[in-house]
Amino acid sequence: MKRYKGAIFDLDGTLVDTLQDIADAMNYVLEQRKLPVFDYERYKYFVGKGLRMLVDQVVPPETDKETADLIYREMVDRYRNRLVEKSVLYDGIPELLNLLVERKIQLSVLSNKADELVQPIVRQLMSQWPVAFVYGLKETLPRKPDPTSALLICKQMGL
Repeated sequence: MKRYKGAIFDLDGTLVDTLQDIADAMNYVLEQRKLPVFDYERYKYFVGKGLRMLVDQVVPPETDKETADLIYREMVDRYRNRLVEKSVLYDGIPELLNLLVERKIQLSVLSNKADELVQPIVRQLMSQWPVAFVYGLKETLPRKPDPTSALLICKQMGL
């Protein structure tokens, strides 16, 4: 049987349920601007393609680019300060991580979310596991599904 030596996980929607914190930050900004807000169920259809795309989906279509850019910056600022108010590991993830660590499988995280947001989420929610490498989106590396970042992590883990 093949022995695995490492696992690279995505973060949002894989290890961590971040939907409510993202939705709360976005709704706060929308509410401040007297724009329509959305419930958590609706946000399930908006997330997954990045925070910029989220903003583009929830602001009214007649919103000019300058205003949309400002709303995006406000949303990211709000979210940055409330990353893990409601975010939690999905059910079963702690047990999975414990099992992988027990089997001496190295753990890493690779996300298309901005690195400045990924790092504190992993620190706060996954501190009890030895996560070897954590990479969020950086200007120096292409975004997934390009394999560059995953291959870099594999090399750093000695795989």
